[in-house]
Amino acid sequence: MVRTHGNGLRGFSTLEVVIALTLIAIVSLVSWASTSRITSFSIVALGLIGGHTPTAQEKPARLYTIATEWVQAELEYAHQLGYEGMCTSASCTVYVPSTDCTGAQTQAAPFSAGPSQPAEFPYGRIVVSWDPNTPVDSSTTPSTNYLQLIEVDVYRTQADCQNQTSYLTGYTSVGIR
Repeated sequence: MVRTHGNGLRGFSTLEVVIALTLIAIVSLVSWASTSRITSFSIVALGLIGGHTPTAQEKPARLYTIATEWVQAELEYAHQLGYEGMCTSASCTVYVPSTDCTGAQTQAAPFSAGPSQPAEFPYGRIVVSWDPNTPVDSSTTPSTNYLQLIEVDVYRTQADCQNQTSYLTGYTSVGIR
């Protein structure tokens, strides 16, 4: 505020108001320009994630990401399911979505209720085994170990599945409750 002669105060001058509005306009334009650039970058980045056909250089990384997502989802499903009582022998192998690598027969629940197979990896395998170094629950028939070891393999082709040449393998352990 500008002080005048006498007791009263006067408002802002026109020049001060014009300068203040100009500064606010410049700051607004700069922030809008940077925001629109960030938005454009975000749109481009999201488009790169799933909206275009990958180039030859991008394809291996994209396939690895798809395989990793499915293996991780299957391992999380194994944690939720626990596989307790699903395998009666010391080790069992389950092929998803079919009972073997030929695709002859689809799995029954609960194995069929797991994460859906990605189109790029139509064959998968889950191997459940028991850790021999953990205590055994002898109250069950047959007696079971408390710690199950889970291996999840994903295959690109039927031949890879039959030869047990996995594209990616993941491991976890599940404690029996």
